[in-house]
Amino acid sequence: MATITGGKHYHADTGDEALDVYEKIAGELKETAGGNTEVSLNFQTIKVNDILGGGDARYYMQYVADSTPAPTGPLPTDSTYLNKTHWFSGNGTMSFYPTYPRVQDDTVAWDNRIMNFTPGDIKLADSWSTTFRLRLNASGKIELFGPDSGSVICFTDASTDKQTCQFIPPLQCNIQESIVNQGLGNETLLLESATATTPSDPQMVRVAWLLTYTSTTNQATQRISYTVRGKDQWQLVPGENIKFAGFSDRAPQSVMVDTSTWPYNDYTFRIEAFAQDAENAASITTDWTKTGGAAPNYIQLD
Repeated sequence: MATITGGKHYHADTGDEALDVYEKIAGELKETAGGNTEVSLNFQTIKVNDILGGGDARYYMQYVADSTPAPTGPLPTDSTYLNKTHWFSGNGTMSFYPTYPRVQDDTVAWDNRIMNFTPGDIKLADSWSTTFRLRLNASGKIELFGPDSGSVICFTDASTDKQTCQFIPPLQCNIQESIVNQGLGNETLLLESATATTPSDPQMVRVAWLLTYTSTTNQATQRISYTVRGKDQWQLVPGENIKFAGFSDRAPQSVMVDTSTWPYNDYTFRIEAFAQDAENAASITTDWTKTGGAAPNYIQLD
């Protein structure tokens, strides 16, 4: 049957021979598993503040072209940087494919809001990647890619010679206003010693810190936000913009945060302070873990 259909036939009398057959097949698949890989990043349709098509990506982001000349470059920090390598597990070495790594200027592609890449054949132990830099110009809740964006990765299936495509998972990029060099004066604004502790009520957390603000005529605004630890998707604690007027030297500050609707997880709190007459804004973070979730499941063997 294999011969009639254009396939290959293998015979194994023992388990060792079957392993040899498997390794031979795997070696052949390594060369023919897929090819003509194409990646299309479509920035024409993005979500802005949860609205699909709610804005132009170029208003919020600007492509940055940058390259490091030889012999130092190209470097992974360049834009756009492309890399394709093969890993040899037998001797633990890696080699670059011909013409890789390299750097290209995708300014025109970004202006058209579609960036296309052609990794070509991707075989077992291959790795292909691209990185590029974007300057963030305006604040907003931005979601790139996803099933409705037209951003896809496609490849040709070696067994059927058909092209298969799948969407690139969504990526959230929440752009916040800079808190650096916002002030216009020479007053000192400083945050120190942030802590997050659980009082008697396990659903509450007390976030505390010390504030130094040397102005005697204006107010400092303090803002508290939180995120799951290691993420960059900050959410404001409702109603917790705190005004502080008058001179202070390490003045104690604190808020009680209701976490009853939060999942059990590790969190990071961020306190930010702004003042028109300060030399700069201030920011500080502290970690906290919500514990007390359901007990882990076990299987008992008797």
